[in-house]
Amino acid sequence: DNILASWNALMIQGLCAAYQATGTASHLSAAQRAADFLAERMTMPHGGVYRAWRDGVAKVPGFLDDYAFLANALLDLYESAFVPRYLERAMQLVDLIFEKFWDDGLYFTPSDGERLVHRPRAPHDNAWPSGISTSVFAFLRLYELTGKDHYRDRAEHVFRTYGGAAAKNPFGFAHLLAA
Repeated sequence: DNILASWNALMIQGLCAAYQATGTASHLSAAQRAADFLAERMTMPHGGVYRAWRDGVAKVPGFLDDYAFLANALLDLYESAFVPRYLERAMQLVDLIFEKFWDDGLYFTPSDGERLVHRPRAPHDNAWPSGISTSVFAFLRLYELTGKDHYRDRAEHVFRTYGGAAAKNPFGFAHLLAA
């Protein structure tokens, strides 16, 4: 009964990879059901994402990683099923990333979230890829699918921002370097 949006997104990605590798329709169906659950139960009225589901209630507005992981999962689902609503929702999530998390770069918390003394950025990849690097993957994938330059421009901005740090510590930026 405890569900995190990011974990559900990773499950969708795994199911899509299994479907693409095997053609087993039940994998695709399970990924679609998981995406439908997130759309129906963990989506805010304005289109944002809740971070957690517990005891039948969506709680806690999402952070950058929740939006980024879900956008990539929906892109995987679009590439598996070619259902336009998955691409459209991924684009909506990335637009919300630009609106809520971008201010000359990406922040971990939304601009309309709880007021903090210091609004953090979390660029380092750890055991779990950062929301920043995962967002860059979504930006580049959407650029390739749509040809819209603003996706590529934002990705390049992130590369310029963290390129020096990534060169000094490639292990801390492995997912960003993969992008």
